[in-house]
Amino acid sequence: KKFQFFEKELVKEEGTQLPNKTLSKLRITSTASGRGSLILGNAEGVITLVDRDMKMTSYQAYELGVTHLHQLKERNVLISIGLDEEASMSSTVKFWNLDRLDPQGAPVCLKVFKIDKYTVPVTTIAVLEDLTQMAIGLCNGVVLMVKGDLLRDKQLKQKVLRFDTAEIVPITGLGFKQQGKNVLLFAVTPSHVYSYSTSGQDHETELDDQGCELGCVVMNDDQDLLLGRNEAVYFYGAEGRGPCFGFENTKVKLVWFRSYLIIVGLEATTGASGAPSPSAKYSTFNVYDLKNKFIAFSEPRFENITHVVTEWGCIFVFQGDGKVFQLEEKDTQTKLETLFKKNLYSVAINLAHSQHYDLTSIIDIFRKYGDHLYDKGDYDGAITQYLMTIGRLEPSYVIRKFLDAQRIHNLTVYLQALHEKNLANADHTTLLLNCYTKLKDVKKLDMFIKSENSDLHFEVETAIKVLRQAGYHEHALYLSEKHGEHDWHMKILLEDAHDYPRALHYIGTLNFFEAEKNLKKYGKTLVAALPETTTHLLMRLCTHYIPSQSTVPHHLTSSSSSTSSSSSSTHHDPPASLHSAFEQVT
Repeated sequence: KKFQFFEKELVKEEGTQLPNKTLSKLRITSTASGRGSLILGNAEGVITLVDRDMKMTSYQAYELGVTHLHQLKERNVLISIGLDEEASMSSTVKFWNLDRLDPQGAPVCLKVFKIDKYTVPVTTIAVLEDLTQMAIGLCNGVVLMVKGDLLRDKQLKQKVLRFDTAEIVPITGLGFKQQGKNVLLFAVTPSHVYSYSTSGQDHETELDDQGCELGCVVMNDDQDLLLGRNEAVYFYGAEGRGPCFGFENTKVKLVWFRSYLIIVGLEATTGASGAPSPSAKYSTFNVYDLKNKFIAFSEPRFENITHVVTEWGCIFVFQGDGKVFQLEEKDTQTKLETLFKKNLYSVAINLAHSQHYDLTSIIDIFRKYGDHLYDKGDYDGAITQYLMTIGRLEPSYVIRKFLDAQRIHNLTVYLQALHEKNLANADHTTLLLNCYTKLKDVKKLDMFIKSENSDLHFEVETAIKVLRQAGYHEHALYLSEKHGEHDWHMKILLEDAHDYPRALHYIGTLNFFEAEKNLKKYGKTLVAALPETTTHLLMRLCTHYIPSQSTVPHHLTSSSSSTSSSSSSTHHDPPASLHSAFEQVT
């Protein structure tokens, strides 16, 4: 999916509609950014700092030219590489404190050292944030490693980390990955990817027998190495190659910006043979949101992009003709509205999560998604989205939509979830049990009322009433016994099931006071149905009463066994209330 989530605007001369003249005249050779500035190095050795208002401060850093710039994130120190002496052609590394200025108004230079082993051009650099390691890649395939306190040590030893005499190819990318105390350096050539454990013995590991061209290497915020080849973009970690994304085009530059991957490629043009070939005049420019899997911005025809730099939440694109374009990201709400119009709610939800949107707003997107699917007639899909709103959206909003008999399955799913999250009231319990009984889904009914899940809560009395009314007497009896609703249990046994032996046995399992209470209430009915057994229970209550442990109804016992049981029990004077029970029964 492709969107235009960035606004493109020409960086203009103040008060005019013309391109910024100062930027257009700079012969920019290298760029960096951070700490509130764009940092531009040019072919005359000048470094220019550009603030948010496009006000520029320049100073002469080298005699001949600036080739590389690197701005630290944690402190305002800039590392530059350039040429000072035409005769030697040795590159010079300088460290600048951008917070301190010398009497001439230029940043204070903290450290200078020359790359004295080789006089070939530098292709790429990588620097640890704590300034204890610096790797320098050269066009002859050499990787130089500089370790120590890069600012304070008087003598910095430059060690050759890699030099393959069998294949002299440039180093096209370098990047550090810190894992606790261990430091890993990635090194890339056009034909290979290597890693080095630089906190130990600099052990080399070959991660891949394919590399990439200069400019097509970048490190993301998780310190993964990304390589762009014509067929795809590949991720590399400490263990080797990981996932890849199939973006096919001739890539010339990769840039990481927040959670976006920026790819600059060459426009494909049709040659005389009819086959597509890359154009050197026009550049394609795409901003990929890899997490949410869409293109956040696409411009098919920039004119020869030379540099891309990011700062202040914006992307700055430098063209070969001197023009600079600023791409400013639209706010999240504007992006979400665009997605809503296209009914791309799943993309909107992922985007809102990645932008750390507040929970209430995310829940509202789930509701909108559910409404959209409901209107389409996708009731299963709709209920899935509505489930995500439980606890925030009023349940009646959803329930009303699914009261139709044809949608009872979806309603059942929603009501189950309400109970599982302990957010159901008596009406919800009634409705859910009615759904089960109408569907004749005994299995789910059993699971609901017999669940051992302590987190499942519902109003027991309401459930018993519903089950009794629907004719599910055994389920109602199970609940009433499990939760000690003795009155309901007796009503169902006597009034609905007319199971007098079971009712009498149940009374015999209760404690003395509950048994006495129920005999008072139901004694006449039980004596009429089972005179001998009821009399036996009354005699037990008058002597040494011990509740039966088994809840399984016993067969009616013989009179002899009853007499034996009574005579062996220790007699106690019955309380006055029991005399009353006898009177009521007789």
